[in-house]
Amino acid sequence: MSVNNILPFITFIIPAMGMLAGLSASVSVTVFFLLFLTSFYKKADFKYFQPISIYYKFKDYITKFVTENYRVECLFVSWSIFSSVWSINIFASLWLSISTFSIILISFILQDNISVVDDNVELQKKIKIFLIAGIVTAIILFFIEKNSHGILSRSFRQLFQSNTKEYFLYMLDRGCALLSVTLWVVIGVLVKNKRYWYALVLYIVVFYLLSISDGLASFLGFICGGFVFILGSLFAERFYKLLRISILIGAVSLPFIVYNISPRDLSDEYTNFIADSAKHRLFIWNFVANKILEKPIIGFGIGAAKFISVDEDEMIDYHQYHWSPLPLHPHNNILQILLDLGLVGFLLLLIIINKWLKKISNNMSDNKYFCIVGHACFVNYLIIGMISYSVWQLWWVYIGAWVAFMMQYILKNY
Repeated sequence: MSVNNILPFITFIIPAMGMLAGLSASVSVTVFFLLFLTSFYKKADFKYFQPISIYYKFKDYITKFVTENYRVECLFVSWSIFSSVWSINIFASLWLSISTFSIILISFILQDNISVVDDNVELQKKIKIFLIAGIVTAIILFFIEKNSHGILSRSFRQLFQSNTKEYFLYMLDRGCALLSVTLWVVIGVLVKNKRYWYALVLYIVVFYLLSISDGLASFLGFICGGFVFILGSLFAERFYKLLRISILIGAVSLPFIVYNISPRDLSDEYTNFIADSAKHRLFIWNFVANKILEKPIIGFGIGAAKFISVDEDEMIDYHQYHWSPLPLHPHNNILQILLDLGLVGFLLLLIIINKWLKKISNNMSDNKYFCIVGHACFVNYLIIGMISYSVWQLWWVYIGAWVAFMMQYILKNY
């Protein structure tokens, strides 16, 4: 079976299987990127990977890659890897760096050479169709799982754990996050083809799906993405400039805000309407904001959050709960970058965010659909990361890299 036949199938698998097992994205996205690299390599005109004089060609490409195209990103990666030196667990941090940034590097290389496969219209069409099929399948699987008390998940897990009987709706949270982000690529394709009603129906269906799921972060991110889509369609460049400034100001302001809040008073007096798990976030963020001050410049090292010890007197007793103030990670990407990489890493991140938002905005005149959907997807991904997942969780990083590539491959060049 040729690579061109396998790639559409993997495209289908990522959202479909991801709904039942979100962590599977780590493997499926890796396979997808490696297969694409293979198909690039086999093209005679893919100059950076020709066997002849590969050393010099690759050296020239890397020089351009580092000094021109992705200079700030390479600085961020270098600082992240270097931070492993003073991390609490140096070997875990080094492995995290390699596994996280290797797939991002491949994603950047593929995006940098996206024009190599522009002429393969048949493959683009297949991947687009299989992506839509994967999204629809993921939606169907969610409703099957919800209404059957997880019959598919329990059956699958019993193959490995014979005594597994429990099922909770939150087990689909990763799949819902994957669905909410990936859907924007499909919406972009439908809108570009003037299938407005199909796009609207699809958005409403997923909106309802997320509203009855346990994935509050995905639901909020999807709502915000919808607002960005509408406002961007109406006001375009002015709105995107305001959005970029607001995101940067919000990122800078957040650590000061959570440092000065009183989580207990805020939870008791003003946030009675939110779930206890959301209130727990307030305690985590306040604790992390104080912890950042211990190493504000260089941080504790990449991935160090899960190794920071918490004393018993720092544990949180809130009503019937006995919470940790730092369970594995800060549940906020901005705070986690500050905690792990300090101000140096944080400033580099702000520069990267500003650069990529500008890069998306610059496509307004050439491809407004890519611009509109790109901003909506970015905000959706950002909101989820500000509430739920670790900035270094492999499956979540890989999904971000994959969706960014799909935006370029399917939507921008379609």
